[in-house]
Amino acid sequence: MQNFFNALYSELKSLDRIDAVQKQNDRFYKWIASNPDLRNTIIAFYLDKKTTVPFQIDGW
Repeated sequence: MQNFFNALYSELKSLDRIDAVQKQNDRFYKWIASNPDLRNTIIAFYLDKKTTVPFQIDGW
């Protein structure tokens, strides 16, 4: 995980703020989607806490 964030930081520091935020979001969601263990952990957490989180994910 640390390697991912170090690489992302190196890439983003050369971009302006708006581009950096968008690129960060895109990379982060792609990373989650490509990491089944992390994705399953996030889904399990959401399903366990969905009655207390301030948002809803369609289909869950």
